[in-house]
Amino acid sequence: MTKRTGCLLALALGLFGCAFVAGIAASRAWTGGFRWLASGAAPEKLQSGVPRSGTLDLARTHEREFELDVDERAVALRVKLVSHRAELDLRASCGDSAFSVPTDSGEATLAIGRFTDPPIAAGRWSFRVGWGSNLPPRTTEDRLENVAFSIEAQVFETRVDGDLAPGSSIEGSIDEDSGGFRTFRVEVPPGSRFLRIDLADVTSDLDLYARHGGAVLALTDDVRFAQHPYGCESLLLGDASAPVEAGTWFVDVVDVVEEERPAAFRIFASLAADPPSELLAIPVLGESTADAPRGAAPVANALSAVVEIATDDAVGSGTILTADGWILTNAHVVERVGGGTFADVVVSASLDPREPPVELFRGTVERVDEDRDFALVHVRTGFYGQPLPDGYRFPTVAIGDPDALAIGDPIWLVGYPSTGGQGSRVTITCTRGVVSGYESADFGPVLKTDAEITTGNSGGAALDERGRIVGVPTSLVEVGSGQVAYVHPLNALPAEWRDLLGAKARH
Repeated sequence: MTKRTGCLLALALGLFGCAFVAGIAASRAWTGGFRWLASGAAPEKLQSGVPRSGTLDLARTHEREFELDVDERAVALRVKLVSHRAELDLRASCGDSAFSVPTDSGEATLAIGRFTDPPIAAGRWSFRVGWGSNLPPRTTEDRLENVAFSIEAQVFETRVDGDLAPGSSIEGSIDEDSGGFRTFRVEVPPGSRFLRIDLADVTSDLDLYARHGGAVLALTDDVRFAQHPYGCESLLLGDASAPVEAGTWFVDVVDVVEEERPAAFRIFASLAADPPSELLAIPVLGESTADAPRGAAPVANALSAVVEIATDDAVGSGTILTADGWILTNAHVVERVGGGTFADVVVSASLDPREPPVELFRGTVERVDEDRDFALVHVRTGFYGQPLPDGYRFPTVAIGDPDALAIGDPIWLVGYPSTGGQGSRVTITCTRGVVSGYESADFGPVLKTDAEITTGNSGGAALDERGRIVGVPTSLVEVGSGQVAYVHPLNALPAEWRDLLGAKARH
């Protein structure tokens, strides 16, 4: 994070993307400080996929209990609770596993699977629907004595959604009815050295899991996986010294975040180490905006040069400043959790602002200045390691002068914030504000702005009214519902970096 002098009575937040966590997050054990008034009645039986309706008679009980037997083949469990006129709570337990979630606007969903903590367990699950207060619920007009609700539990067991032949591909989609995954069976002939699985045409954060001889029931030692904060995952099974095991492989495509909208994909299987040739094309990005005239939608024209940067730990933003692919971002965007810096990153670009960016390139981290929180990334290859096309030119953003800005001047922040979409991958986002003031740092003044900034914006572009980059959105101070964003200006770049970028911009 940036070092700033002075005392701020607020919490400063770094804006790198959240560290990746596989699977669907679930709330942990119940910690309420009250006792539900139990009815003493025997638990009621649930059947998978069959909703049950009920009523809490609060004069007699504050909870109703239900039971469901979960088989060892289960890989996901989803429980939905809908309450009417009052917010109820849902608790679930099986052995040492315990979860809880309250309703919000009368609805709650508890998702438990192979990769939650704790994971799904076979056995008899107990679900308790209850009113979590010693005081009765009230409406604007009266006190409620009865609260109606409905509960539905659905168990998803292992299955095979299709047979994927090596050398072919299948289009698929993950939706609510799929349980958050699709499973494909691949037959590997004897004598094969490799099995390669690739996901493409993805707009969500999907993961790959593979296991020989049986379905993936848990993340055990015999499961191979690819879990990155983007969607175009690849799995290469086998290497020069140890060929892939022949026989039946089960491959799961898993949606990291349970979304209401379908997550489409295409899955490829091949018996080669190299990716399929149809995945290697690199599209031409938008034209350079370096010479864009004033008034020709300069901010919109700059969007093609603002990219998403992903590491194994997080997702942030960056801006292409030279036609040969030098990208300016924040140092904390390319930092490892626990210290150090990633050597390589994935660069995704927006081909359509209405869709999430597409994984197109891989770059190396060439310069890092932790004190100023800057880093330079140079694009070296395509996403699959393929060479860039001869003469390939990247779109760029013209460099502006942050010293020419005054308080009250307009400023735009462009990047890929986590609030920029309702799914697990977000679209490019532009927010507008003004230069609100300045803050002192060890390396000089930092720009303040009221333009909206959230996790994932870090490393993106702060643009002036002509669409020229004047700085990098880096951090924010937030108190209550108010926030101030901090932009590290371009004139804070080390002199050697400015000389490097200037020389490349002239060629």
